[in-house]
Parts: sequence; structure tokens; C-alpha cells
Amino acid sequence: NRDNAVIIMTLNSGIVSFLINFVCSARSRGFDLRSVLVFATDDESFEWATRLGLEAYRMESLLGKISVGESKVFGDLAFAYLSFAKLVSGFIINHLGYDFLSQDLDVVWYKDPMNLFLDKNHGELKDFDMIFMDDGNHNFNPLRTNTGFYFVRYNEKTRFLLTDVVLYGGGEMVLLSGIDQITMFNIVHEHHARHGLQVKILDWKDFPGGKQYVQNKNFTNYIIDRKITPYIFHMHFTKNSTQKQERMRQSGMWFAKDECLGRNKSVVDTLSAGCCSPIPIISCHDKFFPADLSCRTA
Repeated sequence: NRDNAVIIMTLNSGIVSFLINFVCSARSRGFDLRSVLVFATDDESFEWATRLGLEAYRMESLLGKISVGESKVFGDLAFAYLSFAKLVSGFIINHLGYDFLSQDLDVVWYKDPMNLFLDKNHGELKDFDMIFMDDGNHNFNPLRTNTGFYFVRYNEKTRFLLTDVVLYGGGEMVLLSGIDQITMFNIVHEHHARHGLQVKILDWKDFPGGKQYVQNKNFTNYIIDRKITPYIFHMHFTKNSTQKQERMRQSGMWFAKDECLGRNKSVVDTLSAGCCSPIPIISCHDKFFPADLSCRTA
């Protein structure tokens, strides 16, 4: 129903809470999630995805059993395995002939980004092969690709690139470096220079993230106060899942009820239908960072 484009997310049981939150936040704003396909690396994340009403695919038949635990720090082994699985997910969808949006689970939507990417009349974006959120890390100049949110059009150029990323050394680079970001950065720049891959980096004001949260407090507070409405917000630039969730909670970006955040399968069976709050669940954690007005004035 979206020009055969697919929205893909890859997870293990350690980050199920962020999948629940994405679904809850999207449904609170009335977004259509029928084009979402979850690539689950273990049984528990597959169960949660299907109970939440999403299409899901088990990856064990492709990758075997990989780490199911939560990443403790950015770039550790659990993070590296999941990063590689995320690249494989995109490779599969691309080789089946579909456009896709790949996004991490620490993303919330304020406006449906697919409307922008699939607009055939949008002169600024329609001719690009790959479209990335701006990572904000100037070590990645000139194309600051963020692998937590990017759109890929199916064509021979992207098929060639993703084959390089997954099959010809890229996978090794991910497991050695601990992250997919560096791998994608290197290979995208090579294909841009040698093969004419057309790459667009989105305006950070429309697709902001953790860098703005940390370095542009006023801008982020304007989003929280609904004075600015970007397409999405990606809470990257964090040390671990705990810090990520705390920042989302105090910024009005958390909609998943606490009683649903355990990993007991009986919870999936009994509570999945009622896991979502229609309004943000706010708790205050760090007064030095952007936050809901109730936290700023406490």
C-alpha cells in the first residue's frame, strides 16, 4: 500500500521495549504501520512483533543464533551482531526488488516520512538512490550518513552497494569495528565517487537526533513544546539503552506502559493489546538536558 516500499526494523529481545514504544507513539498519532516488517533475531522479539500487530520474519534461519542480550555500551559485541543483522535485513529487501526505509527503534515519528520519500513529484529527493539522516558527526564529512534512519531505492546501484556492504568485506568490518556506521560510511563514499551513487543527507532541522538533544537544547525544547514539528526524532548519541530511554521519557517521546516492558512471554499474551498510552508517559531524569515543561519547572 506504499508503492511496494517496506519499513524495516531489526531487533533482539534486549530492545523490545523500544519496539513497543515506536508502535505506541506511531499509533497515538494515527500513522499506518502496515508496511512495517520486523526482522527478529530471536523468538521473544518475534512474539512481541506479531502480538503488536506487525509483520515479522525470524532471522535465525539465515544467521543462526546471535546475541539476544541488551547491548551494555555502544559498539559492544551484542551491538555489533545486531548491526550486522540490520544490514542483512536491508540487503534481503533490496534484492527482492523493493524500496525500503531502515530505521532504528529509538526513533519517534511526528510526520510520516514515507510520504516525503515516495513523492514522485518532490524534486529535491526523487532522483536520489539513498537518503540518510544527518549523523551530525563531522568525522563523517562530506556525507554524514546515519545508519539509524535511511531510505534506499531499489536499482542496480543500490543492489551493488548492499552486496558490497554485506557479502564482500563489509560484514567483517562491522564485526571488527562494532558498528555498521563506519562500514556504511566508507562504502557509500566509495560508490558515490566511483559508481555515481546519488546520496542525499537530510536537513537536520527536519530529521533531528541525539546531537541536537545534547548540543542544541533550545531547538529540542521547541520540539518538545510543539513549537517545531520535524518529521522524526532519533535519540542516538547515547551511551546505552538506559540513558536513551530516560531521555525519551523526559522529552515526551515515551508511550509504552511500564507493565509491558518485562520480557516474560505471559506478559506478551495478556498485555500486548493494552501496552500503549495515548499520551506521553513523562518522568524527569536530568535537569541539564531538554525536557518536558513539567520537568524544567520542577
